[in-house]
Amino acid sequence: MLKDKRGTRVLFWVLAAFLGLCLFEWITIIKLNHGFFTYSLDDPYIHLAMAENLAKFHYGVNLQEWSSPSSSFLWLLLLLPFAFTSILSFAPLILNTLISVASIIIFGKIFRCCYGVGNGFSNVLYGLFLILFILACNLTGLLFMGMEHSLHVMLCALVMLGIIIEFQEDKLPRWFDVALILLGLVRYEALSLVVGIWGILLWRGYYRRSLIQMLILIALLGGYSFYLYQQDAALLPSSVLAKARHVGFWQRLQAGFMTTIFSTYEPTKLSFYMIAFLPVVIIKRFSSRQLALAVVGIMVILGHFLFGHYIPLGRYTAYLNAIALAGLCYCYLPWVAENHQQLRQLGLIFSALSVYVFFCASQFIEGIAGTPMAAHNIYQQHYQMHRFVTEFYPAPVAANDIGWLTYQNNHYVLDLLGLANPRARRERFALRSDANALKNIVQDYHVPLVMIYTFPGMWRQLPDWDLLGVLTFAGPVVSAASNSVYFYTPDKERGLDIKKKLVAFKETLPPGVHLAIN
Repeated sequence: MLKDKRGTRVLFWVLAAFLGLCLFEWITIIKLNHGFFTYSLDDPYIHLAMAENLAKFHYGVNLQEWSSPSSSFLWLLLLLPFAFTSILSFAPLILNTLISVASIIIFGKIFRCCYGVGNGFSNVLYGLFLILFILACNLTGLLFMGMEHSLHVMLCALVMLGIIIEFQEDKLPRWFDVALILLGLVRYEALSLVVGIWGILLWRGYYRRSLIQMLILIALLGGYSFYLYQQDAALLPSSVLAKARHVGFWQRLQAGFMTTIFSTYEPTKLSFYMIAFLPVVIIKRFSSRQLALAVVGIMVILGHFLFGHYIPLGRYTAYLNAIALAGLCYCYLPWVAENHQQLRQLGLIFSALSVYVFFCASQFIEGIAGTPMAAHNIYQQHYQMHRFVTEFYPAPVAANDIGWLTYQNNHYVLDLLGLANPRARRERFALRSDANALKNIVQDYHVPLVMIYTFPGMWRQLPDWDLLGVLTFAGPVVSAASNSVYFYTPDKERGLDIKKKLVAFKETLPPGVHLAIN
């Protein structure tokens, strides 16, 4: 009992340190933004705009048009109750804080299930693993991104805990079915783990429960796809289709592994996990249950190599860290528990963990430093664009980054990248390469103002629009695609009125943001 109480104190202090760090990040963001809070990405404002409109029984970011720019319908449903309150803007922050705390508690349970409080329970090792989980999954960074990735991590950890409990007790927890179904609904990438877990359940003889889970999940996802198809003749959301890579299997395979070899951090970390799982597959001393979990871990990581994406701060790969760490805990911690009194072997374990924690900490520290500046980028650029179209020029606009522009804005926003516009999604390659296609879609939607990035590779050629001005911000570019947004108009007569509004807008810009009027 004493050891258990000490373990609880370790968990308490880790949670306190995590929440203290989050509070420090929040205060830093508020200070940088002159008392205003923003997330570190523009994407969460797409979800907020959709929740805002879903409360009005409309699906999309524009009340004038149906669209499907959200990759997670489950996350949208969690935000929906907040749409009836005055704190919708803070809903992702509130939810992600609670979810992150739950994730740490769940992973603590995973460790204690695998190591065992009766086997020389080590509080140092317990605390080290909790810190490792926070570092590897970048929980602090995910929290301030305001997206569904924190929920994805938590559900992956919860499902892995359920399987580990089943392996130890030969009985699935009652909550497991709900957790697995919710995991399948949070993001499409989660289906790789769901399928792998179904394989384990069938192997373990849970035929009826697996069938019920499959039928429920297929019905929910199938119903959602049918709804999308009825609206847009597409089975997946625009946010998924617009990011799809149109290459063959072998090209994806080559791209995935070449990225692993030549890229940094995230792919390297995933390769480390695969290497760590290999002894479980090769060496016969491991049990068939450990082998099953190792095979699932390897398959999920390979699936991400083939079809996944890598971006800074690892929001697309955070769930893989939760899966891999939980699997490695189950495979290796029982051996550590059996040999904890052999100082040489325990020292080797601590050395390996320390090296890996340092490896994870290098990017985590970068994320801690980068999150406030990323949020400041959103404040300097996206929020200022939002201010202009809501306070100075309330009219339809076109842009290629639409989060803040659509949130709390009743006027139409044409998304030129196609996340929130079915036509633009279907024509996205033509829009980037053909000036006439870009000109036509702006004319057809009667948009008098276009606010876009123009960095190399964004557009091959722009139409003969009049340049009105350029909005730039000082400092490092962390979360914005560029530090410059160009204001164009296809209508010269209305351009004169817009330019007058830009002059007035320029006087209200915060320090570090500059508007050069042409």
